[in-house]
Amino acid sequence: MQSSGLKIAKVGEISLAYREAGQGDPVFFVHGIPTDYRAWDAQVGLFSANYHVIAYSRRLANPNHNREDYAGSTIENNSADLAGLIHELDVSPVHLVGHSYGGFAAAYCAATNPGLFHTLTLVEPAVSTILLTNRKSIPQLLSLLLRSPSTAMSAARFQRTSLDPSLAAFQRGDFRRRSKTQSGWDHEPERSL
Repeated sequence: MQSSGLKIAKVGEISLAYREAGQGDPVFFVHGIPTDYRAWDAQVGLFSANYHVIAYSRRLANPNHNREDYAGSTIENNSADLAGLIHELDVSPVHLVGHSYGGFAAAYCAATNPGLFHTLTLVEPAVSTILLTNRKSIPQLLSLLLRSPSTAMSAARFQRTSLDPSLAAFQRGDFRRRSKTQSGWDHEPERSL
């Protein structure tokens, strides 16, 4: 397989869009929130020279039409989707690369389906999500925030200025990149599929 456009795979009750290119050992890319498969465009181009590269959009990401409440998208079903897509494409074992929340989903999937993977690479994984879902780590996290008010303030600022607006845009279906400039919000045009 050399290169191909966007494809759709049925995994259980949902459809997942993916792009694949190249030949060789399979490398699977899992994006974070609020991006989609296009977050890996540069890597797909580079890695496809030596690998069979697959970048997919998780269940609620563009251009998938799986419409459910955002709260219904859990780490468990994102992990099951990933394992299901690997089975559907019959490409295991794969080298798995996950970014942010996609890194959390990738790590969870690798822990629950170790036979599907050669390697696991995490890029800025959602460590706070991992900490908050492990009840034993919550006191340690709270202790850190109390010992270091600047860390707590930085986390709150990141939540307010980055996560909350990103999640709101994601829920609206607004996938344009935005950056704050001194004169206001600067918009980059949305890339078409």
